[in-house]
Amino acid sequence: MLYILAGVAGIVGAVIGWLVTAALAAWIAGAFGMSDFEGARSMFAAFVVGPIGGLVCMILAVWLVLRVGKGRATLGTSLARVGLVLAGIAAVAAAAVGIRLYTVDTYTNELPPTLEFELRLPAAVGVPDQAGLRIELHTDRNVGDAFLHDPWLRDEGDHKVIAGGVSLDRKTSSRLLG
Repeated sequence: MLYILAGVAGIVGAVIGWLVTAALAAWIAGAFGMSDFEGARSMFAAFVVGPIGGLVCMILAVWLVLRVGKGRATLGTSLARVGLVLAGIAAVAAAAVGIRLYTVDTYTNELPPTLEFELRLPAAVGVPDQAGLRIELHTDRNVGDAFLHDPWLRDEGDHKVIAGGVSLDRKTSSRLLG
Protein backbone atom coordinates (compact mmCIF):
# COMPACT_ATOMS: atom_id res chain seq x y z
CA MET A 1 0.00 0.00 0.00
CA LEU A 2 2.91 2.31 0.73
CA TYR A 3 4.26 1.84 -2.80
CA ILE A 4 0.87 2.73 -4.32
CA LEU A 5 0.73 5.84 -2.15
CA ALA A 6 4.28 6.70 -3.26
CA GLY A 7 3.23 6.24 -6.91
CA VAL A 8 0.22 8.54 -6.51
CA ALA A 9 2.41 11.08 -4.70
CA GLY A 10 4.92 10.86 -7.53
CA ILE A 11 2.27 11.54 -10.18
CA VAL A 12 0.84 14.46 -8.21
CA GLY A 13 4.35 15.76 -7.56
CA ALA A 14 5.17 15.56 -11.26
CA VAL A 15 2.09 17.56 -12.25
CA ILE A 16 2.53 20.21 -9.58
CA GLY A 17 6.29 20.38 -10.14
CA TRP A 18 5.80 20.79 -13.89
CA LEU A 19 3.27 23.61 -13.47
CA VAL A 20 5.18 25.50 -10.77
CA THR A 21 8.53 25.15 -12.52
CA ALA A 22 7.07 26.23 -15.86
CA ALA A 23 5.40 29.27 -14.28
CA LEU A 24 8.63 30.27 -12.51
CA ALA A 25 10.67 29.74 -15.67
CA ALA A 26 8.31 31.92 -17.71
CA TRP A 27 8.48 34.65 -15.09
CA ILE A 28 12.29 34.50 -14.74
CA ALA A 29 12.81 34.35 -18.52
CA GLY A 30 10.60 37.42 -18.92
CA ALA A 31 12.50 39.25 -16.18
CA PHE A 32 15.78 38.54 -18.00
CA GLY A 33 14.37 39.85 -21.29
CA MET A 34 13.61 36.67 -23.19
CA SER A 35 11.32 37.45 -26.12
CA ASP A 36 7.78 36.14 -26.14
CA PHE A 37 7.51 36.48 -29.91
CA GLU A 38 5.20 33.70 -31.16
CA GLY A 39 5.10 32.21 -27.65
CA ALA A 40 8.82 31.37 -27.45
CA ARG A 41 9.07 32.10 -23.72
CA SER A 42 5.98 30.06 -22.90
CA MET A 43 7.09 27.11 -25.00
CA PHE A 44 10.55 27.24 -23.43
CA ALA A 45 8.98 27.23 -19.96
CA ALA A 46 6.37 24.54 -20.69
CA PHE A 47 8.38 22.13 -22.82
CA VAL A 48 12.00 22.57 -21.71
CA VAL A 49 12.10 23.66 -18.07
CA GLY A 50 8.70 22.32 -16.94
CA PRO A 51 9.42 18.63 -17.60
CA ILE A 52 12.72 18.86 -15.75
CA GLY A 53 10.98 20.32 -12.71
CA GLY A 54 8.21 17.72 -12.96
CA LEU A 55 10.71 14.87 -13.03
CA VAL A 56 12.68 16.23 -10.08
CA CYS A 57 9.51 16.80 -8.02
CA MET A 58 8.21 13.33 -8.88
CA ILE A 59 11.41 11.69 -7.65
CA LEU A 60 11.43 13.83 -4.49
CA ALA A 61 7.76 13.05 -3.74
CA VAL A 62 8.33 9.31 -4.14
CA TRP A 63 11.46 9.42 -1.99
CA LEU A 64 9.72 11.48 0.71
CA VAL A 65 6.74 9.12 0.99
CA LEU A 66 9.01 6.08 1.14
CA ARG A 67 11.27 7.78 3.69
CA VAL A 68 8.33 8.63 5.97
CA GLY A 69 6.73 5.19 5.55
CA LYS A 70 9.80 2.94 5.70
CA GLY A 71 12.24 5.09 7.64
CA ARG A 72 15.91 5.63 6.90
CA ALA A 73 17.62 3.17 4.61
CA THR A 74 20.96 2.80 2.86
CA LEU A 75 21.50 4.57 -0.44
CA GLY A 76 21.20 1.35 -2.45
CA THR A 77 17.95 0.33 -0.77
CA SER A 78 16.48 3.80 -1.19
CA LEU A 79 17.41 3.93 -4.87
CA ALA A 80 15.94 0.47 -5.45
CA ARG A 81 12.65 1.44 -3.79
CA VAL A 82 12.40 4.73 -5.70
CA GLY A 83 13.29 2.93 -8.95
CA LEU A 84 10.60 0.33 -8.32
CA VAL A 85 7.96 3.01 -7.83
CA LEU A 86 9.14 4.95 -10.89
CA ALA A 87 9.00 1.76 -12.96
CA GLY A 88 5.44 1.23 -11.74
CA ILE A 89 4.50 4.77 -12.75
CA ALA A 90 6.08 4.23 -16.19
CA ALA A 91 4.16 0.94 -16.59
CA VAL A 92 0.85 2.59 -15.68
CA ALA A 93 1.53 5.45 -18.12
CA ALA A 94 2.49 3.03 -20.90
CA ALA A 95 -0.64 0.96 -20.29
CA ALA A 96 -2.80 4.09 -20.40
CA VAL A 97 -1.26 5.21 -23.68
CA GLY A 98 -1.61 1.70 -25.12
CA ILE A 99 -5.27 1.46 -24.15
CA ARG A 100 -5.93 4.88 -25.65
CA LEU A 101 -4.24 3.99 -28.92
CA TYR A 102 -6.02 0.63 -29.05
CA THR A 103 -9.45 2.20 -28.59
CA VAL A 104 -9.08 4.99 -31.17
CA ASP A 105 -11.41 4.00 -33.96
CA THR A 106 -10.57 6.59 -36.62
CA TYR A 107 -7.40 7.62 -38.38
CA THR A 108 -6.32 11.08 -37.24
CA ASN A 109 -4.17 13.50 -39.24
CA GLU A 110 -3.89 11.10 -42.16
CA LEU A 111 -6.03 9.67 -44.89
CA PRO A 112 -7.54 6.29 -44.11
CA PRO A 113 -6.08 3.34 -46.01
CA THR A 114 -7.92 1.95 -48.99
CA LEU A 115 -8.75 -1.72 -49.46
CA GLU A 116 -8.15 -2.59 -53.11
CA PHE A 117 -10.05 -5.63 -54.30
CA GLU A 118 -10.50 -7.80 -57.37
CA LEU A 119 -13.52 -10.07 -57.55
CA ARG A 120 -13.12 -12.96 -59.97
CA LEU A 121 -16.46 -14.10 -61.29
CA PRO A 122 -17.05 -17.77 -62.16
CA ALA A 123 -17.22 -18.49 -65.89
CA ALA A 124 -20.89 -19.51 -65.63
CA VAL A 125 -21.98 -16.20 -64.08
CA GLY A 126 -23.00 -13.39 -66.41
CA VAL A 127 -21.48 -9.92 -66.26
CA PRO A 128 -23.55 -7.55 -64.10
CA ASP A 129 -24.51 -4.07 -65.25
CA GLN A 130 -22.18 -1.42 -63.77
CA ALA A 131 -25.09 0.85 -62.77
CA GLY A 132 -26.77 -1.99 -60.86
CA LEU A 133 -23.60 -3.26 -59.19
CA ARG A 134 -23.24 -2.41 -55.50
CA ILE A 135 -20.28 -3.57 -53.43
CA GLU A 136 -20.10 -2.74 -49.71
CA LEU A 137 -17.64 -3.25 -46.88
CA HIS A 138 -19.48 -4.28 -43.70
CA THR A 139 -17.73 -3.84 -40.36
CA ASP A 140 -18.92 -4.00 -36.79
CA ARG A 141 -18.89 -0.17 -36.75
CA ASN A 142 -20.08 1.01 -40.19
CA VAL A 143 -20.91 0.14 -43.79
CA GLY A 144 -18.77 1.64 -46.56
CA ASP A 145 -19.62 1.86 -50.26
CA ALA A 146 -16.97 0.72 -52.71
CA PHE A 147 -15.86 2.47 -55.88
CA LEU A 148 -14.98 0.78 -59.15
CA HIS A 149 -11.73 1.36 -61.03
CA ASP A 150 -11.59 2.47 -64.64
CA PRO A 151 -11.67 0.01 -66.35
CA TRP A 152 -13.80 -1.78 -63.80
CA LEU A 153 -14.10 -5.08 -65.71
CA ARG A 154 -11.39 -7.12 -67.41
CA ASP A 155 -10.99 -10.60 -68.87
CA GLU A 156 -8.70 -13.26 -67.39
CA GLY A 157 -9.06 -16.28 -69.56
CA ASP A 158 -12.72 -17.37 -69.45
CA HIS A 159 -13.38 -15.40 -66.21
CA LYS A 160 -14.35 -11.77 -65.68
CA VAL A 161 -12.64 -9.71 -62.93
CA ILE A 162 -14.24 -6.69 -61.23
CA ALA A 163 -11.67 -4.24 -59.78
CA GLY A 164 -12.30 -1.52 -57.23
CA GLY A 165 -11.55 -0.19 -53.79
CA VAL A 166 -13.17 0.92 -50.54
CA SER A 167 -11.97 3.35 -47.88
CA LEU A 168 -11.23 1.82 -44.45
CA ASP A 169 -12.65 4.68 -42.37
CA ARG A 170 -12.64 2.89 -39.01
CA LYS A 171 -10.10 0.71 -37.22
CA THR A 172 -11.63 -2.68 -36.65
CA SER A 173 -10.75 -6.34 -36.93
CA SER A 174 -14.17 -7.40 -38.26
CA ARG A 175 -14.62 -6.70 -41.97
CA LEU A 176 -16.70 -8.39 -44.69
CA LEU A 177 -16.72 -7.34 -48.33
CA GLY A 178 -20.02 -8.09 -50.02
